[in-house]
Amino acid sequence: MAAVTTERPRRKRRKKMDGWGLAGWIFLVLLMIFAMLPMIWMLITSLKLPREIYRVPSLWPEVFPWDNYHTLIYEKEFLVNMKNSLIVATTAAHRPYLLASHIRPGTHVTAMGSDTPDKNEVEPELLRRADRVVADSKAQCLVRGEIHQAIRAGAIDEGTVVELGSVIAGTAEGRTGEAQITIADLTGVAVQDIMIAKAVVAKLAAGSNPR
Repeated sequence: MAAVTTERPRRKRRKKMDGWGLAGWIFLVLLMIFAMLPMIWMLITSLKLPREIYRVPSLWPEVFPWDNYHTLIYEKEFLVNMKNSLIVATTAAHRPYLLASHIRPGTHVTAMGSDTPDKNEVEPELLRRADRVVADSKAQCLVRGEIHQAIRAGAIDEGTVVELGSVIAGTAEGRTGEAQITIADLTGVAVQDIMIAKAVVAKLAAGSNPR
């Protein structure tokens, strides 16, 4: 005699996305589009003729002059400029954003942001790796800025640092090789401001634009 079962067949459960889940996905998609807008604008602008860039409205190029890229790469030497090994840091950051892992051999870094005892743009490890660390004023750099932070972290000691004036005078070595990593920490000294002001006044007196 055949057995009779009363168990109902199981229905497959379908996962339903609630309203909050759908809204979350929509928000993420809109956020992604918003984040990509600067890159899209940059790409579109790179394909515009000069007269189109300043025209309002100017959303889409009339033509697509791909020779812009040929000019950029071969005439303006863009790929050569990509190898640029000069970095100038000009912020008042309190946490390093320029890390040792970012820097390749042959790079020179000038840190000249607004200096305070807490200011720290360059990772102390980068100063440890540097072949030459130069200060505009050793006395000032020992109490503020990048050199101060590197000494505080134990990455370098005071004897590692040479003054810019000594390098200019030839009594201390500056950069001696293309593969060297060099760092200049500029906290600002009055004599620099005075000489800059004198140069500007001299240009104005001569009737030329100081810029």
